Amino acid sequence: MSALKNGDQTTAPDDVIKAAVTDAWDFWLSQREVSLPELIQAATKEAVREWLDERGPELFAAAIREAARAAAIDAATQRKISPSDETPQLGLAEVRRAWDEVTKATAKKSKRVAAIVRAAWVVHVDDTQVNLYVPSSVLEKLLRPELHYVEKALYETLGVRWTVSVTSQRTEPNADRPGETSSAPLPTNPGVA
Repeated sequence: MSALKNGDQTTAPDDVIKAAVTDAWDFWLSQREVSLPELIQAATKEAVREWLDERGPELFAAAIREAARAAAIDAATQRKISPSDETPQLGLAEVRRAWDEVTKATAKKSKRVAAIVRAAWVVHVDDTQVNLYVPSSVLEKLLRPELHYVEKALYETLGVRWTVSVTSQRTEPNADRPGETSSAPLPTNPGVA
């Protein structure tokens, strides 16, 4: 196309406009230190940042689950390594007497778990395990994944490393194996001893 003159106005052809924009862009780039690797690096950083923003919470949750699993394995290994000669022999009565202190120690770590533990009733104690009864399956489901708090509180309070289990099923004493469960009937309101 050729340039048209209308009085004072001149219309430039498309090629002239493209050349002007290209010259301006080339001049702008020549005045700045911009390289392809820097552009790729900046784009990669932005893409990774967006990806982490979208998936960060699930990644952190997976990392926390893995750390908790590793800690549980370490704790289980520690229990196996611990010589039983050093473990004081405590029974059901001693654990029940100390239950308020165990609940307070649990509350330092988790108030929610402590509230459930306050309603729990100790029904069995042996060298390696403490069994708890809670009055509903909902409380059982809430407490089961948080039993590590109770295990730590028992260790802090009584100095014994026990594995803790919980059930909402009422059990009667086992006559074939004395000491297996409490000889006292389960309370109707375990939170009140």
